[in-house]
Amino acid sequence: MGLNQINLNHTDISSIMSTSFLKIYSNNTSNIINKFVKEDINIAVIVDKKHDKDIPKAVLTAKDILKLTINKIPFEKYIKKWEKTNSFFCCVNSKMQTSDVINTISKFNPEYVLVYDDKKVIGILTQKEIQKLYDESLMYSYTLLNKIVDVVNDAVCVIDTEGIVRYWNGSAEIMHGIKKKDILNKPLHEVFPNALLPRVLKEQKTFENIYNEARESCFNIISARPLYKDGRLIGAISCDRDITEITNISRLLNQTKSNLEALKEELGNINKDKMTFDKIIGNNLGFKEKVRFSKKIAGANINILLMGESGTGKEVFAEAIHCESKRRGNFIPINCSAIPKDLLESELFGYEKGAFTGANKNGKIGKLELANNGTIFLDEIGDMPLEMQPKILRFLEDGIITRIGSEKSTKIDVRVIAATNKDIKEMVDKGGFRKDLFYRLNSITIELPPLRERKDDIPILVDNFVKKFCRQYNMLERNIPSHIMDILENYQWEGNIRELKNIVERIVILAKNNSIDISLLPEKITKDKDIKNKANKDDLNLNKILIKAEINALKKAMRISNNNKTKAAKLLKVPRSTLYFKLDKYRLE
Repeated sequence: MGLNQINLNHTDISSIMSTSFLKIYSNNTSNIINKFVKEDINIAVIVDKKHDKDIPKAVLTAKDILKLTINKIPFEKYIKKWEKTNSFFCCVNSKMQTSDVINTISKFNPEYVLVYDDKKVIGILTQKEIQKLYDESLMYSYTLLNKIVDVVNDAVCVIDTEGIVRYWNGSAEIMHGIKKKDILNKPLHEVFPNALLPRVLKEQKTFENIYNEARESCFNIISARPLYKDGRLIGAISCDRDITEITNISRLLNQTKSNLEALKEELGNINKDKMTFDKIIGNNLGFKEKVRFSKKIAGANINILLMGESGTGKEVFAEAIHCESKRRGNFIPINCSAIPKDLLESELFGYEKGAFTGANKNGKIGKLELANNGTIFLDEIGDMPLEMQPKILRFLEDGIITRIGSEKSTKIDVRVIAATNKDIKEMVDKGGFRKDLFYRLNSITIELPPLRERKDDIPILVDNFVKKFCRQYNMLERNIPSHIMDILENYQWEGNIRELKNIVERIVILAKNNSIDISLLPEKITKDKDIKNKANKDDLNLNKILIKAEINALKKAMRISNNNKTKAAKLLKVPRSTLYFKLDKYRLE
């Protein structure tokens, strides 16, 4: 039965009122008994006529006539009694809706209801019709309420004081998988041993929004309260709201949040200790020119190719260029030679969930997308597989990426800095590298010099590394003896700055009681006789001796003065401006 079929049989009162009554005007009450008998009617309405309107005076039944006759009570006296007690009847319009009539009856609680139409009494409701009206109204309300509650999304259950299920709506059937016929008129605890409603009955207490897992992978929130009538407990009602979809979404959001936190941590690790040009050490004129040029072109959104031997600081320069560019995004480095060629595309472009066997079930963001609004550093670009190069070329041309397993393309803004220790031009000539990609990357080329071409920077670099590793390993600061420094300056550094850094770390770790001698150096350095001989000759180089003595004096003064430059200048007996100059010259700050 649909809601449109649930209605009262009577849309207005005229369809339920009785028209079998006598209407007798008060100025014509003679022979009432004869009229009752003749019309075979047992009820009459006595009215006055005033301005063409029926004014009710009394209601008279055949039983009333009999009593008046037996007791010899004058008819006029009976009517006056009615006038004093007007609560015996009330008047309604024949066009009134049934609900309005019921409201009127409930308000006055009359014995009779007179129905009017155009100022005339046309019908009457006796107790019989009034009861029928109430019964049909109650049935209508009950049926309508059942239909409404049956279609609400919440599962509704009602039990009586004995815990017997008296109501179970359609949503409860769906949510709990139990039909009405299988639970109605049965104790609730037999079906749900841990149900909340019996506790509501026992404690006569309301519970709001209690989380519950009704069955596996089905979650809901229960609200339950006791039911009272005239202050007496008659049962309890519960409403279960299905939150399975919300719970699943929440779990997915939590998983996504966890992934984002992990990504954030990864980014934090990637971007901690950002390298800027101010942190790049070097006084060599040729090297300083590379720094100056890199600063100048950093702000332009142009691709850069860094060339140089392994260990010359290409990634350091790339990150410094990124920081100088003031791009809002992240600096994302990726080593093309360190990633298997089968995984390089997924690392760069990312993939959707289920894109391939072994893929993360939630998919993965690629390094290019991670670098959006920032810079990606493609180290060892010469080792990029040939089959991967067209995809990088396409990205460089339009800035669009598509994750593996996805049909959706995304436009991103990424500055590309590539680096290589190989001769890319020679690789192009031999077919080992795409010519069009080379020219795309080669908008600006910066070639970083090897350490052997900037030996004047070795003392400054060594001093910086010594300080760094002493702090890292919580050691007292070491001093590198001049003869050891001479050996380091004259060594042909094939590994460049990276190799120098590793050897200094070795020296700091192995040195005992601040004693550093040639035995701490790797054999590959000390076995070179030419280096030893040159180092011995350099021991007589007066300029080097004076420079080293000056550096040691500056360090000692700064240490004694606790880095107070004014006090240090006084200890050295030089002007403060001279101290500033020397500290800057030897990069001791």
